[in-house]
Amino acid sequence: MSIADLVAAPIHAPSPPVAYSTWVWVGGLALIAGILAWYWWVMRHTRPRPAPDLPASHWASVRQEALNKIDSVESEFRNGHLDLRALHLELNTILREYATERLDRDAMWMSASEIAEFDGAKQASELLAAFEEPSFAYDTDAEALAGVHELRGVVQSW
Repeated sequence: MSIADLVAAPIHAPSPPVAYSTWVWVGGLALIAGILAWYWWVMRHTRPRPAPDLPASHWASVRQEALNKIDSVESEFRNGHLDLRALHLELNTILREYATERLDRDAMWMSASEIAEFDGAKQASELLAAFEEPSFAYDTDAEALAGVHELRGVVQSW
């Protein structure tokens, strides 16, 4: 016996390919089903969704309540029960209460710049900043009815 006989194996006729076992097919299909289920779960639970919104009637009632408060404060100013400073303080309070409802955050203690960081609140924050000077100044050139009109516009558009 030579070394070539020990190293080399005799070549016979090739045999036909063998089919996969059943467990390979079952395991492969289970793996594919698992991947599809995982993909469905990820897409369903991680996609961005619109924020749940309250019914339109809720926002309409909040808006109407704020507009009624504005009308009440305006009539008190016109009747002479409020001065310009008190009027702007009341308008500031009404706007902050309305912003608290709209932002779902306590806006009573936020600065105007903090409120501006929320989506859609830029106009409200600018109006709050405009109300600061007449609320705390000894002498101001602010117009009372202009502030009332601007606040009505913000409440109706937001």
